[in-house]
Amino acid sequence: MAADRRGKVETLALRRRLLSNSCRLFYPEDPIKIVRGQGQYLYDEQGAEYLDCINNVAHVGHCHPLVVQAAHEQNQVLNTNSRYLHDNIVDYAQRLSETLPEKLSVFYFLNSGSEANDLALRLARQYTGHWDVVVLDHAYHGHLSSLIDISPYKFRDLDGQKEWVHVAPLPDTYRGLYQEDHPDPAGAYANEVKRVVSSVQEKGRKIAAFFVESLPSVAGQIIPPAGFFQEVAEHIHGAGGVFVADEIQVGFGRVGKHFWAFQLQGEDFVPDIVTMGKSIGNGHPVACVATTQAVARAFEATGVEYFNTSQRERQRHRQREKQAPRTGSPTWDSIPGLQDHALGQRQVPNRCATQGSLKLQVLCLILAQLLQVFWLLFAWFIFSTLLLSTSVSLPVFFISSCGFELFDAFSSQPEDIPQVFFVKYVSDTFFQFIFIWNCFSFLFIFLFFLKDFIHERQREAET
Repeated sequence: MAADRRGKVETLALRRRLLSNSCRLFYPEDPIKIVRGQGQYLYDEQGAEYLDCINNVAHVGHCHPLVVQAAHEQNQVLNTNSRYLHDNIVDYAQRLSETLPEKLSVFYFLNSGSEANDLALRLARQYTGHWDVVVLDHAYHGHLSSLIDISPYKFRDLDGQKEWVHVAPLPDTYRGLYQEDHPDPAGAYANEVKRVVSSVQEKGRKIAAFFVESLPSVAGQIIPPAGFFQEVAEHIHGAGGVFVADEIQVGFGRVGKHFWAFQLQGEDFVPDIVTMGKSIGNGHPVACVATTQAVARAFEATGVEYFNTSQRERQRHRQREKQAPRTGSPTWDSIPGLQDHALGQRQVPNRCATQGSLKLQVLCLILAQLLQVFWLLFAWFIFSTLLLSTSVSLPVFFISSCGFELFDAFSSQPEDIPQVFFVKYVSDTFFQFIFIWNCFSFLFIFLFFLKDFIHERQREAET
């Protein structure tokens, strides 16, 4: 590739000429040119290896073989929007629902975390009929205009705080207002939110939603004290608003103990809306909003259609009626199973079969590649053997024939018999060698056809 041959200095010059300076680089004084990634590592153009402690959407590793395979297969089939009827999107939604509280039973699929939070804001406003939003200090919820407005991390350097946005203190028990030595830090920080809500109501305004990252990340990987969400939800619900848990940067098992970060607060806490980002697709453009039936019905009542082109749905004709159906496309079906495999924690029903079939496909591909290597090596050996047999077999056969005559002629002279037997031994050994090679040739020819058989079974399984 041309990019591989281009030096870092030339690449940097092109970037400065073609891209906006707003698109900043890591380490601008001496930028790193990353050309590939594998697992938890990134590699520059010189082959230097870096442990990736920055990217968080490729949370099962860069270029994970199952993700690469899923994307490759899906790109050969279909990439369309959600307005076509298909099994995959509902299969994935059902599997996703099994990781969430039962109350969160309606799903919208999108392209990015920013889209997810923007839709969550629309849902909250439509359901409550209110407009104002409460957020935490230093919060970041996306780069759309609507989300910049509710992200103190961004709006303080831009147009400032809108009158409908209200900021509560970050529940930081290490550096915040109420620290670990406080007898009830969760209650103390929740009272700060209550104070903000009361101030809003005194102005005659109404709260639509409380937006919070379940574990504030841009703010410094802050772990809210247990019980904080429950008390805040009580205050927000009392004001007529909904609780939105932003799981874009922390969901899908990235907090370790639980699949979702809001579950760190306890099993008794259930948000009204949960947003998810590109970690669904290990960095590929897939996102989701999960909410309740009540919120979804209020949104449906507007009569405004919602659709998105993030859904990649596989459409294949069944060749035989009795063929076992394959549920789910790689994009929607393999990623959750991949997360289970990578995280080694939560096992959701009906995932093992899909995960196992993908592993089998990977093993079959590896076997096929090994067989190709063996076949090439064997072809070389066969060629060299045939060349050897052509140049040596006739002289050896001649010597062997002469050997039998010599045996008859010198049978009366015992001292000459060992020489005759040596000639016969050489000829017999060579032809045994040829016989053994012929046996190996049949074996490798069999393996070669076995490789084709495996590929054919793979194609049938995919259809």
